[in-house]
Amino acid sequence: IKLAVILIIYGTVLAFLDPSFAFITQDGLMLILALGLSTGLVGLTDDLISYGVLRSRGGNGVIRMHSGNFLVVVCSTLFSRLSGLVPGLVLGSPAGIEEVSDPGAGKYLDVLGIVATALVALAAWFLAPMFSDNAWLNTVCLLIFAAGVQTAFFEMMPVGYLHGKGIF
Repeated sequence: IKLAVILIIYGTVLAFLDPSFAFITQDGLMLILALGLSTGLVGLTDDLISYGVLRSRGGNGVIRMHSGNFLVVVCSTLFSRLSGLVPGLVLGSPAGIEEVSDPGAGKYLDVLGIVATALVALAAWFLAPMFSDNAWLNTVCLLIFAAGVQTAFFEMMPVGYLHGKGIF
């Protein structure tokens, strides 16, 4: 339930990337849902893959909600709107993997996380034309692609708490 609430909040904030966004309309509600689902899928992909690999190697880790990342979503949305950046930055992961007990898996999991995010983005990009008749599914696929490309790019930065630091 906590994840669903956070994704709806993320979707609501990110919906303000669209200058014509309005809460009251059906399109506005669909945009919130599409943004929440796409950012949630992209944000959790690397963590779920890493968790599965850790478990298969006999290691352990915990996936925790990071409601503090909400600040990243708000700041990236404000920056995008104030700077006129189009289509805008779709950033912020609702959760992350912590307490990894397999010390040899660090860089391996960082590379795996980037590759998993990129593959989800590419899969969504290839699937989008198949849903050209369904605007909502097409939009979700394209949002997954956009969020995945941006996430992979920013995660590659060699900054603490990002995959790029471990890889660098």
